[in-house]
Amino acid sequence: MADNYLEKKMEEYRRGNSAGNYTRRMTPNGTKAGHILMPFPSRRVLVIAEDVPSDDIAMGIVRSLCTTGCRVAFTGNDFSEGQKAAQSTGGQFHKVPNGNLTALDNAMAYITEKWGSVEILISCGAENAFNHASASHFLDSGCVRIIVGENITPSSGAISVELLADTPVDAVTRLILYLALPDSAMLCGYKIKVSPDGTPELTAI
Repeated sequence: MADNYLEKKMEEYRRGNSAGNYTRRMTPNGTKAGHILMPFPSRRVLVIAEDVPSDDIAMGIVRSLCTTGCRVAFTGNDFSEGQKAAQSTGGQFHKVPNGNLTALDNAMAYITEKWGSVEILISCGAENAFNHASASHFLDSGCVRIIVGENITPSSGAISVELLADTPVDAVTRLILYLALPDSAMLCGYKIKVSPDGTPELTAI
């Protein structure tokens, strides 16, 4: 009788109809439960800040976008530190000392020559450089402009991501990955406030 019981339970298991507390570890498409797979386009991104390699938020953004396969260029003051950051992330470093606009133009010209126009422009606290780059002809006609930082000045032509004190880096990078998708252009003119627990709050400017 015991043998019949075990045979019956094994047959139920094979059919996926076990009466026990069996938890499916993989979904029908082969991914882990609680995870999704979706294509992520290889976007052309420029991240600017006073000095990206020394900015935790900016470097987190560079690293996460590079991980998806995006082509990411970023700016900074120190060539040696910038090259180290490029090697560790797979991004492309451009020396733009102290927000020098001529150096920024040269960097954007190089990026455009090698990659084509910039599809996403992200600023982490570099307001003057962002305003200058936003008006540049090196940007793609549908370029998504994103401003990230604390106490930022929202722009009607950009997606403004306002951070509060102690907002974790991973919460910011998750949001930026979402905003890097093509459909995010619809959020231009909106402000997204990210709280310390990572919760985003969307408001119109």
